[in-house]
Amino acid sequence: MDKKDIEINLKEKIKQQDGNVTFFDNLVMDLAIKNKFGNSSQAIARFRELFKYLWDNKKNRFSSYSSRLETKCPFSSNNSSLDQFTFEMSQGTYETIKWNNYDLYKTAFDMIIYMQLISEIKPEVIIEYGSGSGGSAMWLADLTKSMKLNTEIYSYDIKKPSFEYLGVSFEEIDLRDNFPNTKFHNKKILVIEDAHVNVENVLLKTDIFLKKGDYLVVEDSGIKVKEISSFLSKAKNLYKVDNFYVDFFGRNSSSARDSIFAVF
Repeated sequence: MDKKDIEINLKEKIKQQDGNVTFFDNLVMDLAIKNKFGNSSQAIARFRELFKYLWDNKKNRFSSYSSRLETKCPFSSNNSSLDQFTFEMSQGTYETIKWNNYDLYKTAFDMIIYMQLISEIKPEVIIEYGSGSGGSAMWLADLTKSMKLNTEIYSYDIKKPSFEYLGVSFEEIDLRDNFPNTKFHNKKILVIEDAHVNVENVLLKTDIFLKKGDYLVVEDSGIKVKEISSFLSKAKNLYKVDNFYVDFFGRNSSSARDSIFAVF
């Protein structure tokens, strides 16, 4: 994509935003169009390729997991546009991000992505494997209530949080040996895997009750590539990566790298 094409697309984007300009819009204008910062021609070319890549996601929203693994960010030449330093500080530094004084263990990027995803798909059920402190389930319950959704939150962990919360069902279960008794007939479901145990089998058992239109998110997926690949080869459903969300803040800007899946 050359400078002229980028300028045309950027102007159309700003028009759709009622003339409001974002930080990213300014970056594109200064770096890809005006070369205001005096970057090398190679850096400018890479940034233009990144812009094209992100723009193409609007038209080619879904892709296979395997194809995602074979490509990299055009700008960073890595799996993610974010450098490791920035990413690892995104859960907080001197303190974790909290909700109602409970640790969330979500990145700032993840929180916005979940907000957008839930707003779009409007799940009737959210299943969370891995409760942690319970803060994320509380946050999901409050988030869905703020959207006027009647979403049921089910959160499973080997150690059940010691409190109750309206709209959340905490269940103590060891996912290494057992699986919850799930009966969610004809309901839109969002599943979040963040338990880090028995990953492939947990996903395969989840696959049994998921259907077209549901979503599956595998967090911290960089260390679960083998398990995810094996799961996808055995699943009854077809899963495609939703590029819109995994690349919302740049390529793989979520902890769920290449692993925010829509069920087809």
